[in-house]
Amino acid sequence: MERAVIIGSGNLAEALARAVAKSGLKLVQIFARNAARGQQVAALAATQWTADSARLAEADIYLIAVSDRAVAEAAASLPIPAGAVVAHTAGSVPLEALPGQPVRRAVFYPLQTFTKGREVDFSQIPVFLETDDEALRPELEAFPRRLSRTVI
Repeated sequence: MERAVIIGSGNLAEALARAVAKSGLKLVQIFARNAARGQQVAALAATQWTADSARLAEADIYLIAVSDRAVAEAAASLPIPAGAVVAHTAGSVPLEALPGQPVRRAVFYPLQTFTKGREVDFSQIPVFLETDDEALRPELEAFPRRLSRTVI
């Protein structure tokens, strides 16, 4: 997994965008409904931004970094390509909130509180993963290991 799209423009989306951009992975796009904030996060990570689901970029992993109550709606409303990984970042939302086949699903939960405008050392933040696809696990674990020293 090399190419990522981050869905959302909040504090976690900003921190993830900065971390992915610095990691050597390819952050291909920020997808966010809030135009001003989406453009701001995209500029911080030197990537593209869109609010148009028809223009959603192709990626290996789609990280849904929206409020807990918006996870299922965001996942259901986006045209995620078959075979891609879709992962949400909400610790209180079950994996089942994401659609299953044809996408591979996961939870990607960084154990940290994030503040707008504050850059963090993502390598120090533990990331918890969950998936119901055992074949996906090694590939899934490789992605956050490029961002964090601790992946559980």
